[in-house]
Amino acid sequence: MNTGYDHLLFLLSLVLIASHFKDALKIVTAFTIAHSIALFLVASDRLHVIPSWVEALIAATICYVAVENMFVQKAKWRWILTALFGLVHGMGFAGTLAETGLPKGNLIGTLLTFNLGVETGQLMILSLVLPLLI
Repeated sequence: MNTGYDHLLFLLSLVLIASHFKDALKIVTAFTIAHSIALFLVASDRLHVIPSWVEALIAATICYVAVENMFVQKAKWRWILTALFGLVHGMGFAGTLAETGLPKGNLIGTLLTFNLGVETGQLMILSLVLPLLI
């Protein structure tokens, strides 16, 4: 069962180098927008992916961010990289959501509502945790 803790930990690792709330907001929002685009494309069968490749790419993004966090001190351009990572993670999440039986009749509304909820939750957690990280 996917509880979302892994997703939140990845996002926190992305904003770990942010020194301002604005930088963290750009990172999280870029990730969510890209994640949403890929999620929609895969969930609506407009893009077909090989799940094992996507899972390997997700693991690679996590490793990359962990290593980069040891060497990079500023988050100025991380939002661009994060958007690319969001595309990969969105592809992976589409497979998880497909298992729940997404309604095809109102797919856009369902995904939009879901993503707005995710973004709101992420920003709430970020608001609580970021002051401790900065």
